[in-house]
Amino acid sequence: MNDQRLTNWQAMCILIGTIAGVGVLPLPRLAVTAGESAAPLVTVGGILLGALLVMLWSLLGMRFPDLSPVAYSKLILGKWASGVLLFVIALFYLVATAFSFREFSEVTGTFVLRRTPLEVILFMMLLLVVISARKDIYSFTLIHAFYTPFVVGPVVFMMILSFSEVELLNLQPFTTNPDFTFWVGSLGITTLFRNVVIYTFIVPRMRNPQKALKVGLTGTAISGGLYLVIVITTVGVFGAEEIKRLVWPTLELGRATIIPGEFLERMDALFLVTWIISVFNSLLSGYYLILLIIKEKLGLKDHRMLATFLMPFMFLAAMMPQNVIQLYRLSTHILPWGLIAMIIIPSALLVVAGIRGKGGVAHAPDKG
Repeated sequence: MNDQRLTNWQAMCILIGTIAGVGVLPLPRLAVTAGESAAPLVTVGGILLGALLVMLWSLLGMRFPDLSPVAYSKLILGKWASGVLLFVIALFYLVATAFSFREFSEVTGTFVLRRTPLEVILFMMLLLVVISARKDIYSFTLIHAFYTPFVVGPVVFMMILSFSEVELLNLQPFTTNPDFTFWVGSLGITTLFRNVVIYTFIVPRMRNPQKALKVGLTGTAISGGLYLVIVITTVGVFGAEEIKRLVWPTLELGRATIIPGEFLERMDALFLVTWIISVFNSLLSGYYLILLIIKEKLGLKDHRMLATFLMPFMFLAAMMPQNVIQLYRLSTHILPWGLIAMIIIPSALLVVAGIRGKGGVAHAPDKG
């Protein structure tokens, strides 16, 4: 593994690229279903829960600045309990990442490669991710640092162009009572932040791990800000009732956006390119997280063979849903519970570590 330490900017790029993934397309519909015209408020709730997720894992990393989650979970819980915990985490991310692969394939097959079999689209993206995931963690970081501007820039540009079409009446009333449906919707939006757990493997490789919380929350704020702007713009342009009838409202927003002077009649082509890049970054983070957990738990020297070995299992898991409707139904039932677990786990680890007096001191560097 390349032992070069990562800068704050590189660590932040990993978070931004990891969060801004495939879920951006149905995002406005998820928010509208939970809050109608108050969808931006639902989104804010989801972003705050996402920030809580990042904060908890960052605090763990700061408490054990030289150890990875595999190492400090063993130190806190013991060998067997940590083994079961890591297995559950790896299994959840296997299913969650597989569903993201399938969603990407469904969108690409619907809007871009209409005559290409779904299995071919899925296999090609999976192959691209596997090849990239065979690299060391520094190369993984450089991929995110390189692509992040190509994700953030075009999205901001498209949103600026779309503001002229926003009808403020579509955003009223902008408040609502935070009932059960509201928080379920916010939790659904927080599932888009699930891959941020990869950040726990980045913290011990940062030049200054004690800044992990600040860097993590800043990266989350940038990605969350993009999500909020997308929801506000989409709801403002289409209205809540129209969005409920759209499967991928954000893509429809790209179709409705026109550059002044009709230089480019529709922005959906540019948006799809940006979306594919962001999806690749997010899928790579999810896949890489699984590899790092298994690799360090088994004590392997590298994960290149493991990356190839995991590929057929990811493919089969992605093909389990019969169609996109079943895919979203399964995602709605599985992902929120997994996310709740990802919030409870670091909370419990912090409490147990405090009770047992673990962490807060220098540890031997983790070479896994």
